[in-house]
Amino acid sequence: MPARRSRSGTGERENLEPPDGADLGPNPLDPAQASREAMTRALRLLSARPQTERELTDKLSRAGFGTGTIEGVLVRLRELRYVDDAAFAHQWVEERSRLRPIGRRALASELVRKGIAPEHIETALAIYDQGAELAAAQALAARANARYAGLSADARQRKCYAYLVGRGFEHEVARAAACSGGPGRPEN
Repeated sequence: MPARRSRSGTGERENLEPPDGADLGPNPLDPAQASREAMTRALRLLSARPQTERELTDKLSRAGFGTGTIEGVLVRLRELRYVDDAAFAHQWVEERSRLRPIGRRALASELVRKGIAPEHIETALAIYDQGAELAAAQALAARANARYAGLSADARQRKCYAYLVGRGFEHEVARAAACSGGPGRPEN
């Protein structure tokens, strides 16, 4: 490593070279050690929350592991069933639709960003049919209508519709939920 200027302001240069015989960590050329370290890091990531294959690949790659090492770790994690993109997609749709409802379009977009294959997305979204999506949109519409209570019915309906479309609901679903005024409100 080159020398650099000292922060002391004296103009002297300090040597950043490691001293002879210093332990610099594992040999970066030792594939077995790299594989063990990559597996340890992947398991630590998975202990925090489920991860998709793409998320693990990106994180391990940023950590400096090679493509072959990462693929070997992913193969082993698949064998152990610690990584399963289809199960991840199903769990993601269930949790998002229950805890923080959004539309099918937004759910699909999130799963695409996480690297889930289109066939897994379609299978996972099958549980979130149009009836469930409409029920979620109506619940959100009721909250939005309460927030916009001081507005005229037309203005409240427009804002509610825009809010639902922004949350990823299909236009027809958003229109139906916004027009219903939400549960307990008269139709316009």
